[in-house]
Amino acid sequence: MTNQKLIKELLADLEIEAVERARDAERITDVQAKRLIEKISNIKDIQANPLYHIQDQNGQLIGEIATSENGTIFTALRYGSHAVNRSSTFMDYDDAVKFISDPG
Repeated sequence: MTNQKLIKELLADLEIEAVERARDAERITDVQAKRLIEKISNIKDIQANPLYHIQDQNGQLIGEIATSENGTIFTALRYGSHAVNRSSTFMDYDDAVKFISDPG
């Protein structure tokens, strides 16, 4: 298996332990392992805490909701300088959407 093919497979599998085993077996370099582990960690964080873009009825982006604590806390951010209280945190996704949708 080529090095690039192995790297693609390791990245697709999202298993840090597999990257460490490949590094320990000298199938990839320390630098490659470090970069893969960083990418995998970032992907897992995004999967656990996704970001949602909110649009108005015309399809214009009016804000975003970022999750944390494995998707149990929702931080809403309104776009635009006209927005009063541009951000707030909620325990419920629907409340965060309402906050963004209500400009004032």
